[in-house]
Amino acid sequence: MPSKRGNGEGSISKRQDGRWCAVATVGRNPGGSLKRKFIYGKTRQEVAKKLAELQNEILTDQRIEPSSITMKEWLEKWLWKYKKIEIRPTTLGSYEQQIRIHIDPELGHIKLKDLNSEYIQTFYNEKYEKGRYDKSGGLSAATLRKIHNIIYGALEKAVDEKLIPYNYCKNTSLPKIIKKEVRAFNSEEQKKFIEALKNESLGTAFMVSLFAGLRRGEVLGLKWDNVDTENNIIRIRQAIVRSRVFNQIYKTEIIEQDPKTKKGKRNIPLPEIVMELLIKHKEKQSLEKLENKDNYVDKGYVFATETGNSVEPRNYLRTFYRLIKNLGIENANVHTLRHSYATRGLELNIPLQVLQELMGHASITTLVDTYGHALPETKTEAATKYNNLLKNNNEDPSKE
Repeated sequence: MPSKRGNGEGSISKRQDGRWCAVATVGRNPGGSLKRKFIYGKTRQEVAKKLAELQNEILTDQRIEPSSITMKEWLEKWLWKYKKIEIRPTTLGSYEQQIRIHIDPELGHIKLKDLNSEYIQTFYNEKYEKGRYDKSGGLSAATLRKIHNIIYGALEKAVDEKLIPYNYCKNTSLPKIIKKEVRAFNSEEQKKFIEALKNESLGTAFMVSLFAGLRRGEVLGLKWDNVDTENNIIRIRQAIVRSRVFNQIYKTEIIEQDPKTKKGKRNIPLPEIVMELLIKHKEKQSLEKLENKDNYVDKGYVFATETGNSVEPRNYLRTFYRLIKNLGIENANVHTLRHSYATRGLELNIPLQVLQELMGHASITTLVDTYGHALPETKTEAATKYNNLLKNNNEDPSKE
């Protein structure tokens, strides 16, 4: 009795049309019947080579079954089944937006089995040249990098799931990202800004941002439980953001989430003057609670609305831009507060490692890359010190 044919074993024969054909068993269907693969070629040698390659793939468990799943279908599955549980809500919203606006319209219809590096590279090139949603030009190198990271991650998972044999993003090229120089207040601008805060309802919030280096979501997410008035320390444990709610179309809501980086949870000492402002702010807030006791729901926020809710992040932005416009300060944005804290720290010769921890940067490298340009005076001072070293080395010992 003949033995059962094993996976990958096949027979080669010549067809009536002159082509050569091999039939190989590659497994069994769910019902138990044999699953066969047909291989065609112009010569017996060609078919034999293809058969040998197939047999090797089966033996090493590397054979990829052709899939009819499209890029759009796979991106949706990858995002909601695999990626959602490991990224922050705001990141999820960003991924969904990039996929919906940029990736799906161009690549969504392509089946995974038909995708290749050339398709992806052409897509990148077109997006860089004329890919803006409003048709006004090309995407920035930074935005294109974000899109690339999404496609790369999705295809890497497709390789893991054996839907494709290779991550085609690995053969593509991207434009270089040119980092913009960060904008910090100079000393005169900072004085003007501080002076203008005295009559602002969010004045203390801006002072805390300016003298603790906080991100917008961090200062608005600060709670009284994390303010140590005796030791002049605030503890950053969460941030608030307005994020998309995906169970309702195009609805957003304010949510709490962890700080941006792992180092983001940190303790920051405040200048005594700023802590005094916080204490006065708390006294004022206590009076507001009494005045609105029927409507006030205390959620513990340091900076809250008249009903106890968190301050709307967009209102924080509007107030900031109104202030700098009135002061005639140009080319500044809300990150200028944080950048000013770092720049003043460097000017005061605060050690890099200490400043990194205060800022919540993931590494000193991030700090140096972002603010390395900020101290031309210090760089000049370094050159002077090297010059003095050379002078000392060149002195004639006999003159001593």
